[in-house]
Amino acid sequence: LQSVMTDVEAGSKLSDGFRKHPAVFNALMCSMVEAGEVSGSLDTILEQLGHFFKRRHKLQSQIKSATAYPKFVGGFFVLIVTGIFVFLVPQFKSLFEKFGADLPFLTTVLITISDAIVDYWWITIPAVGGAIAAFIFWRRTPAGAASWDRFILKTPLFGPLVMKSGVSRFTMTLSTLVKNGITLDQSL
Repeated sequence: LQSVMTDVEAGSKLSDGFRKHPAVFNALMCSMVEAGEVSGSLDTILEQLGHFFKRRHKLQSQIKSATAYPKFVGGFFVLIVTGIFVFLVPQFKSLFEKFGADLPFLTTVLITISDAIVDYWWITIPAVGGAIAAFIFWRRTPAGAASWDRFILKTPLFGPLVMKSGVSRFTMTLSTLVKNGITLDQSL
């Protein structure tokens, strides 16, 4: 803000000062401020931007609180399954070996996975970390983001929530832009 204030005092437009700091002032805000400067209604536009960002923050908070419980349950589920593979399955393995029974295919697969986790933890942990990092990198690519978004929109719990959130953000932004004299085609 100090930098923007210095620019404005030196004769620059407020929107130009904002554009020098894209990490703080997004393109929407810069365009709205520029429209306010041109139309002479900067005070009204800044007030509407304040309302817009308050509504957006409230919506984001509601989404975070709505998804907090499923995320917690998912994380707890991963911990429980890891605990089963590390502590419980080896106990059953020793019991099965004691009696020398032929095991079904799925039981053998579970024991093999458990052995891999317990015996080769020094490979398993970096492999899981690498897989997570690769997933995050893939999701940041345009094709990965599109694929992930399609997947999320099809999920039973999160799909409708993400869709409603996106539509809400779109309509709030469009409403704010059109109210402030930006044409519909430019707003879209």
